[in-house]
Amino acid sequence: MAPVRRFLGVLFVSGAMAVGAAPFAAESSDPDDRVVEAAIAQLHSRSKAERRSAVERLAEAHGARATEGLIAALDDSTVSVAAVDALARRAHDRTLSRRAIEGLIHALDDPEARVRQSAVRGLAEVDTPRSTEGLIHSLDDPEGEVARTAVTTLARRARGSISEERATEGLIRALDSDEPDVRRRAVDGLRAVDSERARQGLGRAAAASSAR
Repeated sequence: MAPVRRFLGVLFVSGAMAVGAAPFAAESSDPDDRVVEAAIAQLHSRSKAERRSAVERLAEAHGARATEGLIAALDDSTVSVAAVDALARRAHDRTLSRRAIEGLIHALDDPEARVRQSAVRGLAEVDTPRSTEGLIHSLDDPEGEVARTAVTTLARRARGSISEERATEGLIRALDSDEPDVRRRAVDGLRAVDSERARQGLGRAAAASSAR
């Protein structure tokens, strides 16, 4: 039963900020665990300063529970930038990277451009298939800097990485971008890839250019 209770606690805290529910109070004798639980509870404070302090403590803490707290904090515009920056750092930790990357992908839909910029930069630093999917998602971002970071990273991964095929597909998708600079970077990236799929993309780009 204990693992079930912990799992339900994670789900509860992840959604608590959205629905205004009371924070989950874990029973633990470990001082570090108590610090994390106290910080998660403080995310619901009416004080902006206290919520910022809570994110700072979660950023310094280790473990999956602190990561869940940072993901929950993404829904608070006053601390979302600090939370996404902390998740970007945690994405390099092999034991925490999966959930941290999911948090960064969640942040790609944040209404604040600076949050999305931090999220896409964090994904650019961690080469995994899942982070590549996040970068492809960012190609449609209305903020030019976000889309440019995404296409530049995809061009690098398409030249040789564990997700080079998906990165190539991302570059081909970027050929339809409304941003000329994004399309140009996609073409440059495809030119550096020695594959039939990349050549198909370049042929498509040439045809589209002739039609303009």
